This record gives sequence, structure tokens and C-alpha cells, in this order.
Amino acid sequence: MLNQIRSSSAKLDSLHYGICRKGSEQVIGIVSFQHWNDQKGTAQIGYILNKLYWGKGLATEAVHRLLTFGFDELHLWRIEARCYEANRSSERVLLKMGMLYERSLPAFGLNEEDDGIGEGPISMDVKVYGMCRAQFQSAIDTKPSHSAAWDNPEIS
Repeated sequence: MLNQIRSSSAKLDSLHYGICRKGSEQVIGIVSFQHWNDQKGTAQIGYILNKLYWGKGLATEAVHRLLTFGFDELHLWRIEARCYEANRSSERVLLKMGMLYERSLPAFGLNEEDDGIGEGPISMDVKVYGMCRAQFQSAIDTKPSHSAAWDNPEIS
């Protein structure tokens, strides 16, 4: 993963950020813009979080902060994200952000190390979600003011 980050960063087509709990410097995940195209104003979000921190709203907060940075600071007009069809938790993160399902891409193979099952390679469709700047602003304007997923004090 580090080699991939170094390679894409050298080409200036991605930005990677560590996810840390507030008050700690220990990296518990990564959130990134991949396939970042400044000329077109587009990027794709990727994220991964240590399993110990799943279900605590940390991925949702990290993705929200990256979307805000992308639309407000990088002036992107469109952001896309992808997740495996079976990854319902990741799909919920994207839906909470107001991203819309656009299409599925045909099966990609996973290695047995990646699937966590250990039964050999499997194939799984990938769901593609997208959002433009106006959709993000609309989602922000309609979010509940007390939503913990949007204002998580756990990450910095």
C-alpha cells in the first residue's frame, strides 16, 4: 500500500491523509483522493480503517472532512467513491454523505487475504457512487444539527 501511495503521490494524481484519534498520533486509517484531476475538477475518494474502530462513525467523519476539503478548498465539482457490493458498512458511509448510487462495475477479484474468509479468490461487483458540489451543499443544509457522525470528537 505504501508503494502505491508513493507512486500515485509522485504523479500528483492523489492525496492521502492519515486518520488519527483526537489526541493521538497513531494512524488508524487512511482517507484519500485518488484519480484527482485538477483540470476537470474531479476525484475519487478511498478510505480504509482499522477494524478495531469500525462502527464508531470515524469513517463517516473522515469522508465528510475530505468531501468538505475537496469541494470547498480544491474546488472540485464532482467526487466519486466505490465499494464492493457486500461491504454494506462502507455503502452506508457513502449514503450518509448524500452520495448517490450511479452504477455497478462487473466483478473484480479479491485475494483470499483481502476477503477475510480464507476460501480463495472471490469475485464481487463494485458499486459506484457520485456527488457534485451542489448535492453536497444540499446534504449539509439538511443534516440534523446534533448528528454525531458529522461532528465526531474522536478524530483529528
